[in-house]
Amino acid sequence: MAKIAEMDSESGIESIFAQYCVPLWDEYRILAYDAGNPGEFNLDQIEDYIKAQNKSNFEITEGSLLSDSTSMLRLNLDEISIPDYTLLTDADGAAFQKQIVSYMKNNIAYEAAKKLYSDYSAMYNIEKESEYEEESVDDAIDIIKDDTSASADKSGTEYAKSVSLARCSPSKSISDESSDKKEKSIELDEDNPLVSVSETKTKGILSLVLEDEKISSNTLDCTNCVSERTRNCGTYTAGEDGNWYDDILLNQYFLAYMSSYTDVKDSHSMKYELEYMICGKDDDSENLKGTITRILLIRCAANFAYLMTSPAKQSEALAAAATMAGFTVNPAIVEAVKYGLLAGWAYCESVLDLRTLMDGEKIPIIKSDETWTSGLAGISSLLSGRAKAKSSDIGLDYKGYIGGLLMFQAKSQELYRAMDLQEATVRGNSGYSEYRMDNSICSLDLDMKYSYNTIFLSFVSMIYSKPGRFELNEQTGYAYY
Repeated sequence: MAKIAEMDSESGIESIFAQYCVPLWDEYRILAYDAGNPGEFNLDQIEDYIKAQNKSNFEITEGSLLSDSTSMLRLNLDEISIPDYTLLTDADGAAFQKQIVSYMKNNIAYEAAKKLYSDYSAMYNIEKESEYEEESVDDAIDIIKDDTSASADKSGTEYAKSVSLARCSPSKSISDESSDKKEKSIELDEDNPLVSVSETKTKGILSLVLEDEKISSNTLDCTNCVSERTRNCGTYTAGEDGNWYDDILLNQYFLAYMSSYTDVKDSHSMKYELEYMICGKDDDSENLKGTITRILLIRCAANFAYLMTSPAKQSEALAAAATMAGFTVNPAIVEAVKYGLLAGWAYCESVLDLRTLMDGEKIPIIKSDETWTSGLAGISSLLSGRAKAKSSDIGLDYKGYIGGLLMFQAKSQELYRAMDLQEATVRGNSGYSEYRMDNSICSLDLDMKYSYNTIFLSFVSMIYSKPGRFELNEQTGYAYY
């Protein structure tokens, strides 16, 4: 009878977990049992279902002892308790992550994951250690426009110090110093690369890097989404923090199953899901804009780093700076203009990079002479047209750069935003309008108390339902991971 009780308990819990949320699996390959009834979390329905199944399995009907539905096994399920259960949202999404990592270990080889981690780390370090300063272009323009007397009162060393301090202080900049002057001695041509870059930055980033095409206007109601509301909690507590391999597996799952600009999944509620995971805005277009801006800054940092290691391009920038700042013999001014030109050049190349990335092609993390596209003299026409950077067989595509951004984002934020999106998509399916991720069970333990009656030793008593009585306890559990 103990074996029969074991089989019955396993049958019961497996029957529960066979009723997984179908849209969640179909769209995202996540398995979970929806314990909402409807919307409100309810464990009683699990107990009721298993008791009903047990009754069906062992029911003794009135009438003939050996009728079709009569069991010779009088095993009764008297009590059920649920000591432990795990919801997808438990421990800031750690349970959600655990299932994903378990699934993805069958899909991503260790060595491939190691290469991705190396690429993402390089990208992160570039952004973190960047010497690129976005305001350098406007600083250079202000320097050139200043009356020559602005630098005549200072030595080269003193002026270089003022430029450095201006870049570091939010309350003081070169443009602040020059704004006090009523007259400017030099007007710059609109084809000047510094002017072209400065004016381009005032335009919308989406129109700058995307062709004229429809951008999704889908929105997400964030007022009661997973990341914002008070959530139901199971009994799961997270163990040790994951390692880099687990983080890569999670990262690659998101890139594979979440929608993005270059990989739109029409059945999903938001078209730019990966972008939402980065920016967290309730509008697809705002998330796309924010994500492209983040990638642009990374590309600017990487391209500026390359320019700083290229003697040929440094010489070209220095010569152009000397021409633009020809009114002065102050080397600090020439150096500042050169720095601005290099920053503008890096920006131009980065815009071309984004155009290539948005077309689904790859761009190397750090460029070389062979993979560099733009020329200093052609910045104006390159920015105003639809020119693109050279694509490459190595490096990262648009989703790859998103992967790098996600890799070093706060993990709980990343997980909750993913669950926001998945919940919204499931709710878009008929019959799931009140679905909640924090009602979704992914593991369950049961304590079950059975009783049974002897049969052959008390055969007559069995007929009159007065057999001898025995009890046994059975523990079982099931998890999707």
